[in-house]
Amino acid sequence: MKAIFVKAEDFDRHFQTSLDKLKLVSLQEGTINVNLNDQVLVSRFISDLHRRFHYEVCMLKDRLEKEG
Repeated sequence: MKAIFVKAEDFDRHFQTSLDKLKLVSLQEGTINVNLNDQVLVSRFISDLHRRFHYEVCMLKDRLEKEG
């Protein structure tokens, strides 16, 4: 197993950047109303959000490895 050690403030800064980027994309593309939209649209929205979050976490890992 591989461990990555980073300062807490570095992790917090990078993680917040990742969350801000996801929030910006959601705001630009619009959000979905779970109560009004059909299940297919809701499932697609959640799947896409999960994929984007996974990508951002991978990018966060790369940035932390480069700094560490």
